[in-house]
Amino acid sequence: MIKDQPTEWNKKIIEVEILSSIDGEIQKAKAFHAREVNRPLIISLHTWSSNYNKYDPISEFALNNDYNYIHPDFRGANNKGESCCSDKVISDIDDAIRYMLKRGSSREQTYMIGLSGGAYTLFCSYLRSDYTISSYYAWNGISDLRSWAAQSKIKYRNYYDDIVSCTSNDGYLKRSPLYMEFKDVSNERGKLHIFAGISDGKTGSVPYTHSIDFYNKIVRSNSSYNPEHAVSEVEIQRLHNFKSGEKKYRNIGKRAIVLEKKSPLVELIIFEGGHEMLTDFTVKTILKDNND
Repeated sequence: MIKDQPTEWNKKIIEVEILSSIDGEIQKAKAFHAREVNRPLIISLHTWSSNYNKYDPISEFALNNDYNYIHPDFRGANNKGESCCSDKVISDIDDAIRYMLKRGSSREQTYMIGLSGGAYTLFCSYLRSDYTISSYYAWNGISDLRSWAAQSKIKYRNYYDDIVSCTSNDGYLKRSPLYMEFKDVSNERGKLHIFAGISDGKTGSVPYTHSIDFYNKIVRSNSSYNPEHAVSEVEIQRLHNFKSGEKKYRNIGKRAIVLEKKSPLVELIIFEGGHEMLTDFTVKTILKDNND
């Protein structure tokens, strides 16, 4: 598990350069190559305003468990047209996966993790990547740039300005996973796990409704769609009126779940918390998956 949270990268995490297949530009990443061959691969995506060089605690988990690990740049912070889930971004992430697979990573045990802007990019990669990932873990992701711009305009002006810069050429919708084309990928994608804190949007920058909307999009796109799997308007209203201390379900980590929904493709957990990733819970789930 992750016991300490250092502020600097371990020296075993190296910087690598990957030649972009879309435009020939060098894209950097932080990486760790497991000592044994065919070990699992973690693809950890940086947050909205960050880049590959910002320390990522998931790297400690990879080191401690001899997992392959890559933390790609995919055009850096989301504040320009070539970032924000552009074609270049999706291609860069696929290039990073390809780079690690060629160096001995397991093709059957691949895990993508993202928080906030990283979860936003994860949603886009889920919809558009050429690669099959075993499991995806998205925490407090952004699914609709148009609504997030409106939500950010007053309180989080820097994010609003970033969104405008990203989408000035082709609009909000093209860069929003909520509006991207989606086909039934039940045989092509691993399980998508979506998590959001009930307080996010109040004490944090991304309302939890973004996670609900994307979950419902995937559920309703499935050819075997069951209306009971979707989050209903009644359930959404209950969440809007939720107060700490009300009836809850089981826990994840030490946090109570306030809503849990599942379908064959995707699961959603809304928990008592804010704009955060429960890192230990995530890595324990991956370890359990590999030990089953």
